[in-house]
Amino acid sequence: MKIRILFFIISLSTGKAYAQSTIVSDSLIGEICKTLIKSREFDDSVKVFKAFELHLGPALSKIDDSLAMEAFNYTFFQLQKFCKEFKTILDRLNPPKGDWTSLESKPATKLQKKTCREFLNHNGYYYLETNGDTVKLSLANNLWVDHFKDGTSSKLKIGWTNDCELEITFIESDNEIRKNYSKPGDKYKYHLLEKNNSYYTVCLEIKEANILEAFRIYYY
Repeated sequence: MKIRILFFIISLSTGKAYAQSTIVSDSLIGEICKTLIKSREFDDSVKVFKAFELHLGPALSKIDDSLAMEAFNYTFFQLQKFCKEFKTILDRLNPPKGDWTSLESKPATKLQKKTCREFLNHNGYYYLETNGDTVKLSLANNLWVDHFKDGTSSKLKIGWTNDCELEITFIESDNEIRKNYSKPGDKYKYHLLEKNNSYYTVCLEIKEANILEAFRIYYY
């Protein structure tokens, strides 16, 4: 069991975990997060190894390797979304690339309603993932569609909640990471903060996950 968990932790550090599982409950995700927060280990890999071995190990020991990998991968992505301590650890192991910055509070927009609503008028968009990959974005017919470099995509419903705030509701995805990270009906808020000659600065807010991050969406 320790060898299996160690293999998964190596996958964690390289960021190559995928797939979804129904084996792992929300409560188990919560227990792993609590253990990470309370841990006094100084080494991040050891901290994660022990937390996973304690809580996920017993579940993995009862299933075959293919399901065990799915269970681990699902845990990996759900922890990124709902456990700030785990996300912090990942950022230390693999410093984010691109334009992403964590925020302590939501900044006020510097834009007027007209400028914000022009966000939907451009012909094309793209942004950088935290791993540096470019994601092309299309906005049309009240849909926000992400196009990834492997040919997969994610589809979300888009709508305004106020002058400069968009709410994006997840519909579906064939991208392994996104379909593990989000479930149909999950909502994300995008606050338009500033406009430059080639990009908007946007604040992503996921309230239930206590996530608040700024990044750039480029247009052309």
